[in-house]
Amino acid sequence: MKLNNIAVLIDADNASANNINYILRKIESIGNVTCKKVYGDWGNVHIQGWQEALLKHAIDPIQHFAYAKGKNTTDIGLVIEAMDLLHSGHYDGFCLVSSDSDFTALALRIRKNGIKVFGFGKKQTVKAFTQACDSFYYVEDLVPLPKALPISEHKDTPSFDTKTKPLLPVAESKTSPEKWTTKALQKQTHLISILNKLIKEDPNSAKGWSNLSYLASQIKQHHTNIKLDRYGYAKFSELIIAMALYDIRTVNKVISIKLNNDVLPTLSVEPNDKATSVWDEGRLKRDTKLLTSLRASIIDHPKADNERWVNFGLIGNAIKTHYPNFDPKNYGYARLSSMIRNIGIFETKTVNSTLYVRHKAK
Repeated sequence: MKLNNIAVLIDADNASANNINYILRKIESIGNVTCKKVYGDWGNVHIQGWQEALLKHAIDPIQHFAYAKGKNTTDIGLVIEAMDLLHSGHYDGFCLVSSDSDFTALALRIRKNGIKVFGFGKKQTVKAFTQACDSFYYVEDLVPLPKALPISEHKDTPSFDTKTKPLLPVAESKTSPEKWTTKALQKQTHLISILNKLIKEDPNSAKGWSNLSYLASQIKQHHTNIKLDRYGYAKFSELIIAMALYDIRTVNKVISIKLNNDVLPTLSVEPNDKATSVWDEGRLKRDTKLLTSLRASIIDHPKADNERWVNFGLIGNAIKTHYPNFDPKNYGYARLSSMIRNIGIFETKTVNSTLYVRHKAK
């Protein structure tokens, strides 16, 4: 028997907008949906991909500001609202869309009132949460598989001649996928939420800095549904740089990243779009594509010395690797050296008429 009034509560930090269509379709087969709400801090870049889904599926966005880094304000806000809806006595079913095990207690509490609870999340969801629900549906099972290639109309079984050599299988093409753009990567809400969670919960972090190798190993071991190679980057560090969402540093050749909620991404200037005035420090820092390109070129330069100084003459070509259309004139500067000095996060020195640059230690 179908339910009469279902409340759908979505955790934007732990659910992807790309799958919500299939989830809602399943929920509609369970009963009548009368409440659809999604919770998150809508100022964060990594959940901006939800905007189109909100309009398409008439989902009510609920704002929860992150008053302090590392605090689960979205989770708390969702729980408070769920309890308000529960005590209204209007709903006979709740659908919790999240892979976060923190909602285990909420599911158990709702069921204590005799109300059905249905969970929707990824296959790596902790078992305690899946068992706390009356039914739990894995998103991977709801998303349809790609259509199979059409089978040839010729169905005759080939005959084998023992005198002839068997045909060898044709090797599949292993061309690398095209690199995803920064804009496309910043819409990968599930990947970003996992990275953010790993950084916040890293037991070995140093003042918020997490070893990049540790993060990669955690994803590989515990989040097998995330395939990092699908984004087209040969190295995990290159993928992180392209995402333009994190602070990055290298100490003794060890790369670490840190959450950076203070830097909001902006569109970088287009090629040949010369600036009419010189960009100041604040404006330069808000261009995350520029900033991450400079950091990657200077911090990770293979010819940096033991004190991380890099010959400035090598920087220009290194930047082109990460930002092919880069031109300091687009930012109002005749010389790259002047622009780097103005950003404020790098320092320079001159030795025997040769200019060197490095990232300032924090």
